[in-house]
Amino acid sequence: MAGGSFTSMTPGLLHSVSPLSNLSDDLNGSRNFSERMSAPHGAVTDTIPFLSRALVTTAVGIVAGCLISAAHGFLEFTLFHLIEYLGRIGKARRLAPSFPVTMNNYRKEDFFAVAFWLMPLSAFAYTNRQIYAEKMKFSGDILGCWLYAFTMMVLHDTYFYTVHSLMHRVKALFSTFHAGHHTTRGDLTVYATAFGDPFEPALTFAPFYFAVFYYYAHENVSWDPVAWVMLLWALNMVDMIGHCGYDLPVWVFGPASSGVLLVPLAQRSKHHYIHHLDPRFNRALYFTWWDRLGGTFKEHHPKVEEKRDSGENPVAD
Repeated sequence: MAGGSFTSMTPGLLHSVSPLSNLSDDLNGSRNFSERMSAPHGAVTDTIPFLSRALVTTAVGIVAGCLISAAHGFLEFTLFHLIEYLGRIGKARRLAPSFPVTMNNYRKEDFFAVAFWLMPLSAFAYTNRQIYAEKMKFSGDILGCWLYAFTMMVLHDTYFYTVHSLMHRVKALFSTFHAGHHTTRGDLTVYATAFGDPFEPALTFAPFYFAVFYYYAHENVSWDPVAWVMLLWALNMVDMIGHCGYDLPVWVFGPASSGVLLVPLAQRSKHHYIHHLDPRFNRALYFTWWDRLGGTFKEHHPKVEEKRDSGENPVAD
């Protein structure tokens, strides 16, 4: 009887405990509900650092792009007044003196065109700053750094010639991105280096250097800051000299370009000047070999004076 009584009581005992079990289930359900309700708040909380990083990266890109463009503008300012002084003392001459120099008022447009494409590139570099810092290495090889800068300019000149020629061949591209730059003709000065639509350097410069920066961020290679300083100096000076509108002496364009313009078949100032007089020709930026191979090279133009200055220090071709 006792065992039967215990056995017979067991279902009732279990039944009497079931409300406690239900209460436990309710508490677990409430906890799960609370966790589900707090999940969106957690997602928002996780989003805040992302938005903060994005805002900081954007701000750094804007500021860095403007600062680099300001440095570019300072180089333009310095070179413009140096060349103007050389012209006054007879050491340099306008390639086409019949055209008045009216480009001083284009400095603001030139500034924004340079800053525009440098902003996203600077933001990308800031995002990968730790990777670049770890891969930075000073080699101490000056010749190697110069060869690196020269090689990069050869590669960029290939890219530039391709895109630039495409803009001249496709009317829609020319009118949309490049026509503004060609409002500068015989009045060309260094202030016209990036003058025009800001999307033009975004096409002719940005994709190439984005690819280079991406390569250094994702491949197991080091980079030398000295080589990049040489590169940035040389490419900017060659570009500015190409837009200066003057025939310069070799003792100016040689050192100013870090020797790049002393290389055979390098562009001289008159070559790109001719391009602004006749856009069918001389479409490369640093060298003339792609124009020679592509049938777009022109050495002379009727509006460009070929006569050398008299005296012991003639200007170079």
